[in-house]
Amino acid sequence: MSRILRLTVVLAMLVAPGYSGTVDSPQAKEVSRTKPAARRASALVVEGAAALERGDAITAKKLLRSALAIDPTNFTARSYLGIIADQSGQLGSPEARNNHGAILLKLGRKQQAAAEFEASLRLNPNQAGALVNLGQIRFDGGTPQNLRLAQALFERAHRLAPDPEVARALIVVALRLHEPQQAEKEFPEYTELLAKAPESLRSSKARGELGSALLEAGLAKQAVVELDAAVKGAPSDVKNIVLLARAYQQQKDLPGAGRTLESAIARGVQAAPIYATLADVYKATGHVENAIPAMHRATQLDPKSEAYRFRYAMLLTDTLAPQAAVIRLQEALSELPDSSRLWFAMGLAQFQDNKNEAAAKAFSHALALDPKMSPAL
Repeated sequence: MSRILRLTVVLAMLVAPGYSGTVDSPQAKEVSRTKPAARRASALVVEGAAALERGDAITAKKLLRSALAIDPTNFTARSYLGIIADQSGQLGSPEARNNHGAILLKLGRKQQAAAEFEASLRLNPNQAGALVNLGQIRFDGGTPQNLRLAQALFERAHRLAPDPEVARALIVVALRLHEPQQAEKEFPEYTELLAKAPESLRSSKARGELGSALLEAGLAKQAVVELDAAVKGAPSDVKNIVLLARAYQQQKDLPGAGRTLESAIARGVQAAPIYATLADVYKATGHVENAIPAMHRATQLDPKSEAYRFRYAMLLTDTLAPQAAVIRLQEALSELPDSSRLWFAMGLAQFQDNKNEAAAKAFSHALALDPKMSPAL
């Protein structure tokens, strides 16, 4: 699929309070503003990580232990110390392996991180966090085989600890595998858990992205749920408004599509895509008298759009108003003189108005601009 939304499994164990280095979480920012001790600890963690990258484990250990002395809750410092312990042959517990893998993942060392997560799971296969971490890496691999592995890992993690983010990830994986029926099956549990989800998952952006992917997969009913929530959260988001209307259209709920678009206009949202989509809805419901002014408004809001100008002209021609179409096309061609599509529309309008010579000239001009149009002519 062309637009597929990105996986947003949040690895909670990577959000380290007070750390302002590789993990830039809202919690860390808040702590850094309010707790000087946490800020000092974070600075020491950054220095310790840099020392570890240089291969200076002794200095890194001193800095990281100093950070823990200042802020005993600093998980990131403990995780880096886990790396040092591993290098010294001291890393043996599944938790330490998982923490080590989490840090390697943040450093971009995916293969090494995967090896650590696998080692952790061999020691204890019932770790939801390690399963999700490894699933994230497999998902990022992108191949069908990797996606299958990610799906299995997320399913195991979800059975151990039902989680809204993992539930969403399972929908995303199913969509990436072009399995809409599986995505549909996963959707109810996702919605049930959504009330417990973090704001990042309930945001208009996240709901809109998932809704868009569901719509593209043909799951209009589920798309309406997500896109309706997205529009309620961001009533002026043109993209989600149009997608919601299209989801209703896909369900053959034209009144729902019309209400969505008309409500947006009533809220003061003025955008060409909204009026163009509304024109389609009006035309589909047999209200051409409303479709024409709606399409006209779309061309006013986006006069440089060849597509909107073409659609407006064709709408006029189809409703037996070819002279009006000619007038509007003359206006459009004054701004877009090299548009073969508009010249083609001009030919159709002139032909509809029984101006055969003018039609022939327009068609010839369209063909000169785009020889590929010859089959249509």
